[in-house]
Amino acid sequence: MEQEQRIDRAVHMFKAIAHPIRLQIVLLLRQRKELTATTIQEYLEVDQSLTSHHLLFMKSKGLLTTRRQRKNVYYSLVEPGLANSIAMLLDTIAYAS
Repeated sequence: MEQEQRIDRAVHMFKAIAHPIRLQIVLLLRQRKELTATTIQEYLEVDQSLTSHHLLFMKSKGLLTTRRQRKNVYYSLVEPGLANSIAMLLDTIAYAS
């Protein structure tokens, strides 16, 4: 992949996570690898409809993948390296403060 394509992909990904709840979802899935919407909603302590909205948005942008097991849908990160980069950025911000 050439440099311009990589930059375009990075911009796409940054736009897709540019919300506090979506950043929290990425970091949560970094730790837990795979979770249901209900479990994510409980961790974040936000409404179920809001959690579902953000999960569907992130899936539509190619950041999340799903796996169905009986009645449960499990969400996971397509690119776990993204979560590591976000964690490093947050660490950098913490040290700079």
